Amino acid sequence: MRRIGLVVLIIGIISQFALEEATYDFWSGALIGGGIALLFFGKMVKLPHK
Repeated sequence: MRRIGLVVLIIGIISQFALEEATYDFWSGALIGGGIALLFFGKMVKLPHK
């Protein structure tokens, strides 16, 4: 999950600089925020076997 978060963060940062319209600023900000959240909180939880 953390690798996915890193990829999402990188895509968000690249799209922030590559796209110029205000509409894309919201989505790139959402990608950056989601990537940061996955980096910090994205660990897989193993459930105990029953």
